[in-house]
Amino acid sequence: MAASSRSKAGRFVKKSVAERNSRGTENLLRSHAKKKEAKEQRTFIHEVGRRVVDLTTFAKNMWCDACGEVLSLSHMEKEVRRGLASVFYVRCRVCLELKQVPTDSAVKHDDGYPLYSVNCKAALGCLDTGIGHEQINSWLTAVNIPAIMHSTIKRAERFVGPAVEEVARESCRDAIQEEKELTLQSQKRPLAPSDAQNRCDVGETPKKRRPCSSQQEDENVATRVPKSRFYCSSTANKLRVAAAVCQKNRGAAHVVEINQKCGLSPGGVTMKYRKLAEERRQKKCALQQTVQFRRRRLLLKGNADRVSNRVVAREGLTYVSGMGNTMERAVAAATDTFGSWMPLQKPLEDHCQFVIVDIETTGFGAGAQIVQVAAKCQMLEFSQYMMPTTSFNHIASEKTGLSVHGGQLMYNSKRVDTSPPAQVARDFMDFLHKCGQQVILVGHNIVRFDAPHIVKWLHQFGVTAEFCDLVYGFTDTVPIIRQGKVQKQDLLAQQYLTGPEWQHLVKGAHNAATDCVLLSGLLEHFNIEHDIMRGNALPIRTFFERQQAAKRRHITRDEKEWYGTVWD
Repeated sequence: MAASSRSKAGRFVKKSVAERNSRGTENLLRSHAKKKEAKEQRTFIHEVGRRVVDLTTFAKNMWCDACGEVLSLSHMEKEVRRGLASVFYVRCRVCLELKQVPTDSAVKHDDGYPLYSVNCKAALGCLDTGIGHEQINSWLTAVNIPAIMHSTIKRAERFVGPAVEEVARESCRDAIQEEKELTLQSQKRPLAPSDAQNRCDVGETPKKRRPCSSQQEDENVATRVPKSRFYCSSTANKLRVAAAVCQKNRGAAHVVEINQKCGLSPGGVTMKYRKLAEERRQKKCALQQTVQFRRRRLLLKGNADRVSNRVVAREGLTYVSGMGNTMERAVAAATDTFGSWMPLQKPLEDHCQFVIVDIETTGFGAGAQIVQVAAKCQMLEFSQYMMPTTSFNHIASEKTGLSVHGGQLMYNSKRVDTSPPAQVARDFMDFLHKCGQQVILVGHNIVRFDAPHIVKWLHQFGVTAEFCDLVYGFTDTVPIIRQGKVQKQDLLAQQYLTGPEWQHLVKGAHNAATDCVLLSGLLEHFNIEHDIMRGNALPIRTFFERQQAAKRRHITRDEKEWYGTVWD
């Protein structure tokens, strides 16, 4: 019979089982002893990571109150964390007295529990920068600092919140008072009390702003109340808007003022950095008021628009603001000029007037933009420039002498006045109405180049129907006045307009206004009668039909070469 022994419970067990249990117990005790020895050998600093310490407060408390001996962190027995602050329990090596050593000074809160300054300043920093509990903990843990609890942040936020709102209200009152004084100094009507009452107080929600909405027009509020986080249902929304008001009215130094109202020491580092930040802000504001800065801003905006337009021309329109759940606006914006709509063709009237038209563009392709529009009808003349949003083709710029420098349109290195495209389109239509009740647009190569660009340009401002109702059609002068292989207008003008009155105009070719005068002179030189131009007029409905057919690639090659196409 096998030998037996007793277990811990007093029951008899086999000797092999008792030995196995004994070996397990010995291994467990040996493992615990090794862990304890390794723990004693490790330093405390490497085990717990980093801490935020106020050196002045910490140095004052690193002395034993009983014997006056200097304390050492190597004799620390326990740590109690209070957010970003800590309380170290350090035992004196001489008198063995246990002392509490805080890493920061504490302030009293309404609930009676101590609230440390570093936590209050962390909450104020969250309000000032627009980050939240998760963001600050992500940063802290990235630098190996223990995270702070959400309840601690909220307690600190409730402590500094009244001071933030008070500073915001004071800044609003100071701004209103300053505005009144400036109004009185300028001898204008002073602000009535009702005007001051209509101003939005920091504790109220503006009438035109939804709670927690971060509009892009207000950079300060958008930074502190971002759309990516929801603060509407909490008191944090009001505090963050108040912090934005402080930043707007008092600048970066408002943090120092809030610290003083809370009874906290602003600190030399805070004051130094805020002073430098305020100086940078004032320099930036002064720079933004200069003419050079505004011109460069317009130039950069134009460059960005040109890049965007090239992408849209290459890839098509993919998004428009406010499209909602449908693509109706995008489809409307992307609808081609020569769509399914067709103008009604009116009969040609006897009193129809001929208007010579010419344009200058940024290039030669379909994506080129009109820069100058000129027209001539007997003694009436029209010529206006527009600022393009796309870059000039270098060959086109050399021929026309037009270019953009410093956000301004230049003609032969001289600045020219420009008008908004919508205003130019309206003025152009008014000019055509002055010419007559029905007109025929005459131009050199107008059907192939000028007419498609003009129709697309007018389509952007919704006057295509008005244009088609007024214009009967287009007369291209290329087949009418060409002389053998010579068909370019500038070459014809050099060869046939040789009088002294034409010399300065011939040199100024490739200007839309000058080209209109030259074409009028060529028509008179070759005695082109009105009946011939009427007979060669292409009705506007036929023009639209052929543009549609060309776009669908159902037009013959000969017609493409003659009438031209506009490819997107």
